[in-house]
Amino acid sequence: MQHPYQCIAALQSAGGEYSQLVVACGSQLSVVDAANGKVLSTWSAGEDTQAAPQREDAEDERPKKKQKTNKVMVQNRPVVIKLAISPDNEYVVAVTDDKHVRVFSIAGGQLQELSQRSMPKRPCALEVLPDNTTIICGDKFGDVYSLPLIPSEPAEPDVTTGATEEPTPDPEKPSFKPSATNLTVHTVRNRKTLEAQMQQKKFSTKKEPLKFEHQLLLGHVSMLTDIIFATHRADVKGRGYIITADRDEHIRVSRGPPQAHIIENFCLGHKEFISKLCLIAGTKYLVSGGGDDWLGVWDWHAGRLHRKVPLNNDCLPSISGIPDGSGSDVAPNNAALKIVVSGLWTVPCVTDTGAGTALAIALERYAGLLVVPTERLRLKSDGESVLTHIPLDHPVLDVASVGDSMVLSLDARETGQSRLQAFRLHCEDGAGANWNVHSEQKHNLETRLKCLGDAAEEATVDAKLLDDLLYNVGSLRKRRGWAEAGDGDGEAAEENAEVEEHDGVIGDGETDAHELEAFLPPEPRPELIPGQVKSKALTMNSCLAIAVNIGSAAGLVFVNKLIFSDTNLRHALVTFAAIHFAITALALYSVSLPPLHLFERKALSVLKILPLAVAMIAAVVLTNASLAYSSIHFYQIARVLVTPIVADMEFIILKKRIPVLAAVTLIPVCAGVGVVSYFDTAATADVDGVSTDGSRTSLLGICFALISLVASATYTVMIKKYHDSTGCGSAQLLLNQSPVSVLVMLYIIPISDDITVWRSVGVSIWAIILLSGFLACGLHITQFQIVDGAGPVASTVVGHAKICLIIAIGWIHSRRSLQDGSMVGILLALGGIIAYSIVTMRASR
Repeated sequence: MQHPYQCIAALQSAGGEYSQLVVACGSQLSVVDAANGKVLSTWSAGEDTQAAPQREDAEDERPKKKQKTNKVMVQNRPVVIKLAISPDNEYVVAVTDDKHVRVFSIAGGQLQELSQRSMPKRPCALEVLPDNTTIICGDKFGDVYSLPLIPSEPAEPDVTTGATEEPTPDPEKPSFKPSATNLTVHTVRNRKTLEAQMQQKKFSTKKEPLKFEHQLLLGHVSMLTDIIFATHRADVKGRGYIITADRDEHIRVSRGPPQAHIIENFCLGHKEFISKLCLIAGTKYLVSGGGDDWLGVWDWHAGRLHRKVPLNNDCLPSISGIPDGSGSDVAPNNAALKIVVSGLWTVPCVTDTGAGTALAIALERYAGLLVVPTERLRLKSDGESVLTHIPLDHPVLDVASVGDSMVLSLDARETGQSRLQAFRLHCEDGAGANWNVHSEQKHNLETRLKCLGDAAEEATVDAKLLDDLLYNVGSLRKRRGWAEAGDGDGEAAEENAEVEEHDGVIGDGETDAHELEAFLPPEPRPELIPGQVKSKALTMNSCLAIAVNIGSAAGLVFVNKLIFSDTNLRHALVTFAAIHFAITALALYSVSLPPLHLFERKALSVLKILPLAVAMIAAVVLTNASLAYSSIHFYQIARVLVTPIVADMEFIILKKRIPVLAAVTLIPVCAGVGVVSYFDTAATADVDGVSTDGSRTSLLGICFALISLVASATYTVMIKKYHDSTGCGSAQLLLNQSPVSVLVMLYIIPISDDITVWRSVGVSIWAIILLSGFLACGLHITQFQIVDGAGPVASTVVGHAKICLIIAIGWIHSRRSLQDGSMVGILLALGGIIAYSIVTMRASR
């Protein structure tokens, strides 16, 4: 039985041609010259290399529990589990299962170990930053550290973890006494833990710091699974970001050092664990995969899901099952297929127009490889079958790019079987969605790589222990995985149990930051606009934005009502809206420039934005008409009907449902608007359909209100679809819409408006119209700042405050009595919309 190559990595020459391949076989590293088929050097962990002591009770005085041991050992030597190459191809970084991070120089193909540093917990992901001086690595407990690639002082090779020393009895200290008692502990598991704590000996709690330079950058509450360093160039100077994934379906985008404590955004949408991340070079997209039956393609800087690539059986008809490592071709007991993404890589792909790239996908225990051109991932959606299947004899363990080919490491354990295979991909018809991917096996490259067979380590390894080393991703699933109920799940299952005990064990009265964060209530997860930073507290700028927003909203309604008190201007509503749009376009363009630079401009084609611009014209013009022929409080209270209409349209068009309780809260909203309509139209109207006293609503106003509600709801639904299809934020879309809307309205004005009315408009009216335009700009800009700086909850509260304020001022202005029947309808509608907001926010949590 031969040991497969669990990790491989390629060193590319300056000209882009391959030269060397680094492979890990058990505890041995080898470097091969792929051009002439010669092994340049080998390195193996010495037999005297000891793993970090496995302590049972040292950390935080925790109770004794079953510890994971180095089960996958070859002749008592640590096994390589991760490989990384520095961007300048001068260093190799390896992680072994004894928690050590080892750095090698590879000058001339000769491996020379420069340092080994023992981490507090076993690293599960690492990367060398583009500066070629820093390593970032994450461990299974969710912590991410940065280490210098070359330590300033030589690290001691055989030190312990450095985080804590081996506990020793301390006769001078009193016996350990937990703070919990039988009166405060109720569950069976916690009672057993308490009994174990009471039986502990006297231990010293002194902790020694790590004996090498390091920095803790960030932490996850959950088990960290992958880490990637990315850059985003917004201006002349680019900014670095650390993207991390965990077992709890989170993808977090944090700023790079030294601002790693700042969370830029989250990419949320997975329902199962996330195991792998992959950046598509030269694009803004990130691909993620794990326990879901689809891959997510994200605009990672905006925190927006661009598209899903399905991995279900309908799209992969060639997959009938996944072997379980025992020789069976299907899952145990014919269980349903559980897709687990074990690897994502970008590999070279030759196209009709030149060199390109493709995404390679490996599924755990599946004998095959899936590929898709990266150009196809840019599309919002295309045909159902987007993946090309490359059948193989064994599951894929790792992939490396060698020149214009890719080298696959296979789980081939029988002596004589090929552990490395090479393929060259070719994509035809690279336009649109009609990509055809063909694979060509590179036998000459495989022949040259067979020289590794003479130098690679051959050892008899237990199949179960080897499975635990190679196949531990599926055990991240929170429900039952591949194993039968009651069966163990190897090394990874013990890791999961260890993490769960870390989060749930009873302490001695001290709570660390990770445990404290685990008990905090979850935060709402709003959809972020590009460049948005999630803030947790109101700042002075946010308070100022809220004040300006409320003042602008109230002022805009009353100023517009004053303008429309001139009956002549009611016949020029389209022209009035065009003036507003022109002012808005100029204002948004100004704030997008330095030094404010509130958002990044993103140009869209006129034809693409035209339907949204037309919808905005209809919504704004009809809304102004509703205000012109209605009382202020009716106009404002009728606007809350946009929410139930949007909910109905999303259910009919997008098949999107809302919680039942949320739907119930919309009933008093509709009833309240109906009550206000009844009592507000009680006054007699004149011939033109306008109330005689100007403080009541005419039937014409009700008609305009109903039509404007449908137009506004349609515009709202379209905005959501444009967010998804274009990846633009609200400010970016509004900046694209406004000029196009003005252009369209120039063709509508001669038909819809009486342009002669503007001859009689005085300077004072023009000043009020300009004031109205600037108030509209202040309303839009501060709304973006509120969502950005204060969050969606504050934005919702501000919206309710604006409604109440405008209704109250409008009621006072109309000199209505509190005993008026409209007051009942107002209270019903306001109570219903507030209850709806509370229910939907709780449901989103």
